[in-house]
Amino acid sequence: MTYTGGTMTGVTTAGYLDVYGITFTATGFEFYNTAYGRQIYNTCTFTFTGAGSGTLSLGTTNSTQMNEVQWQNCTLKFSATGQSIAAANASSPSGPFVWKGGSIDSAGSAPTTLFTGGTAGASCAITVIGTDLSALGSGKNLINLAQAGHTFRLIDCNLGASRSEEHTSELQSRETISYAV
Repeated sequence: MTYTGGTMTGVTTAGYLDVYGITFTATGFEFYNTAYGRQIYNTCTFTFTGAGSGTLSLGTTNSTQMNEVQWQNCTLKFSATGQSIAAANASSPSGPFVWKGGSIDSAGSAPTTLFTGGTAGASCAITVIGTDLSALGSGKNLINLAQAGHTFRLIDCNLGASRSEEHTSELQSRETISYAV
């Protein structure tokens, strides 16, 4: 499935969605629900195109929240260093995002920051379990949140050979990061 009109906002549901084995290609992606629901993507690939700073948004900037999105054995491929996953990009709290298994595709670009902050006042619980993040390489940020309070859990992920963490006191009071490697 290829979307050529810019950001793919078609990942919208008013209920439950279960997708298997589809490749989504676009300059950006938005995941949100118009009513309570859950989106499950199993063995799918999300491929960014273009050289811009597109995002994979969990929620949208028009105040529509994401309820629950699960990725099971999914692959994410970036095409530019300015692309990222924007956590809780809605003005209200968003439901959990769980990425279990899968990887960042090493054939693509390594983004400067994997997870970036969304809209001020929003929050989201993000759990990444057993995912191969080693394609990010060294000198990259896993998480850089300047606006919102989120909970991150990186559990049994492959983070590559080196990593460092840096927090300001303001960010430490608003974010939780736990991981086991």
